[in-house]
Amino acid sequence: IAETVLDTRALEGTLLSLYARALNNQKSIDLLVVEEFFQNTKERAKKRLIPQDIIKTVCAFYNIKQSHLKSASRISKIALARQIAMYLLRKQLGLNLEEVAYITHRKDHTTVIHAVSKIENLLMRDSGFKEEVNSITQSLDSST
Repeated sequence: IAETVLDTRALEGTLLSLYARALNNQKSIDLLVVEEFFQNTKERAKKRLIPQDIIKTVCAFYNIKQSHLKSASRISKIALARQIAMYLLRKQLGLNLEEVAYITHRKDHTTVIHAVSKIENLLMRDSGFKEEVNSITQSLDSST
């Protein structure tokens, strides 16, 4: 474990994670458990999403250019795609409001608050829309 983990802080976190997993599965920590842990960690690292993945997937789904999504255009199709991208950036990546605003070329964080609120309301009211967003999310999961 010490040869794989670079610093003492990460080593402590790894040991705690292994201990928690062993307690949860009611197993002892042995070489097989450690190898499995590191294999799962490597697979998760490969599947890590970045903001550009979300932007590309939303643009592909709605058949619009990335430059249009980041533009000031108020065309409803583009505005909705932009709001979905903001929502996914917040929910999938956990980015803060200012980061989402910067990525989507918005002036400030209040636009992001409005977008996330609007998408959450639409998801609750419109099952067809919810299926669209779920489809985009599944595309994200399968592309990584």
